[in-house]
Amino acid sequence: MPVCAQSVEEAAERLARKIAVTLRIAPPIAISIENRSGLSILIERVRAILAREINKDTAAPSGSAGVTAYISDSASGPLLIATVDCGESPCVSMERFRPEAVTPRASLTLRPVIAQPAPILDFVLGGDSLSVLETNRVAVYNKSGDTWSLTRSLEFTSAVPMPRDPRGRLFLLDDTYEIRIPGSTCTGAATLVCRADESTWRESGIELAWKPRRNVLALPDGMAGNDFAQINSGCGLSRLNATGNRIEAAGTQPLILNGTVVALWSSETPAEATLVVFNPSTHAYEASRVAMRCDR
Repeated sequence: MPVCAQSVEEAAERLARKIAVTLRIAPPIAISIENRSGLSILIERVRAILAREINKDTAAPSGSAGVTAYISDSASGPLLIATVDCGESPCVSMERFRPEAVTPRASLTLRPVIAQPAPILDFVLGGDSLSVLETNRVAVYNKSGDTWSLTRSLEFTSAVPMPRDPRGRLFLLDDTYEIRIPGSTCTGAATLVCRADESTWRESGIELAWKPRRNVLALPDGMAGNDFAQINSGCGLSRLNATGNRIEAAGTQPLILNGTVVALWSSETPAEATLVVFNPSTHAYEASRVAMRCDR
């Protein structure tokens, strides 16, 4: 996709003009804005531009409308999105913009964990114990020196057929596993039982869910992407974004990988994220942990 030429300020001005036309009679009494992207943007600056442009050459506030705006990531670049109450349904407008050039203040680091030919959907790492979620089992390993040894295998059968490109989320709490796969939830300690389930779950304070019968996440309004990973390091809270063979976060140089990202999740360790890459050279799924090192 070509890079958008306009800045976030120009995008805010264009978006405000669209909103003013939508409202027609009077400006809104309130403008709320939230940054749901991985970019470091002064949202108060964007809010001020929206308020100035919407109120320009319009009547006094009628108290009948309000604007909710989001800054979001997308595969084609960052977006500025606004919704306005138009009666029976909200009116949505959006503008693409180019991210501001920033001097990297941190770098992403990679810590390999395990590699294998079978697909890895997710994993939980705790000391010398490793639980790996595959398409039909949880493989449990213990570490001896530098080697992982398989100690047990917990098979499961999803309540509905898995998608062609399966994805899944693995949690471990007090020796009990919970697996979230599209259309099913599986739980248990010694054995795993699956039931049809499309309910949501919470991660990092965000409500997540699989879209019905699909391996794509349903994210809150204003958020985009098919993976969800946040890390909370000494640099602060950062959202990771995966595209092809690279991972990015605001204020960092991209981390170039040796294959395609097939899974990127937050982990049980807040300062790290879970990463799985398919390496076409070795035909192996490589599981790693991603962390952020503050360079300044």
